Amino acid sequence: MQLITMKKPSQIFLIILLACASQLHAEENLPLPFEASYTIFKKGVEVAKMHRSLSRLDNGEYIYRSETNSTGLVSIFYKLHVLEESHWRLQNQKIQPLDYSYQRIKKKKKSHKQTIFDWENHQVNSIVNGKKSTLELKPEMTDKLLYQLDMMHNLERGHHPASYTVVDGTKIKTYNFEYLGEELLDTPIGKLNTVKIVRQKHDEKGNLTLWCASELHFLPVKVEATDDEGSMTTAMITTLSGFTRTGESHLSTDLSE
Repeated sequence: MQLITMKKPSQIFLIILLACASQLHAEENLPLPFEASYTIFKKGVEVAKMHRSLSRLDNGEYIYRSETNSTGLVSIFYKLHVLEESHWRLQNQKIQPLDYSYQRIKKKKKSHKQTIFDWENHQVNSIVNGKKSTLELKPEMTDKLLYQLDMMHNLERGHHPASYTVVDGTKIKTYNFEYLGEELLDTPIGKLNTVKIVRQKHDEKGNLTLWCASELHFLPVKVEATDDEGSMTTAMITTLSGFTRTGESHLSTDLSE
């Protein structure tokens, strides 16, 4: 029979130290909760406010939330309310969507979408205005809101985002992005070093351009959307809490799209 012997005090201390360091590293790699507000302009006139937040639940899962409301005189004649929520988790240090919901009230017309990612049965269950459909779930799939967190982390690792496979109701779409370079951007929260990337929409004339701030973990601080008629809508950050201006990453380097 092999006897169990006590380790030397120095060995015990080393084991405890390594365990604590490992736990600290794991905690540092967790996404950092934040709240950000944006003002949205169309043709130079303010038309809406948008508020985005990332929060961690007690069970270790996350909610990424975006809410937009029309403002000013526009809201009298063109009332708009959009609420998006992405419920997700870190699975093997990868962002994994669980449930995505989209609600839109435009004037008096309502639209609702829900997408449930059933990883156990490899299915995507979508409900669009009461109509149900099922698609095959593949590992690279994400939702219309969550891909932006993947984009932030890819940029933080020095990887320019190329494409994302996004579930949009009953459709599977590929979002392709192109890196346009760096730009010093003057914003309401100060001057920020940004990288500029663009999504060119296939079969459409419009595109989406994002300025992602390197000091803020590549959070998009300005977004310009151009429709097929050439009309431009711009979202500009106005307030931010939860982030500090730093170049250090708060997401695991093992994270991938």
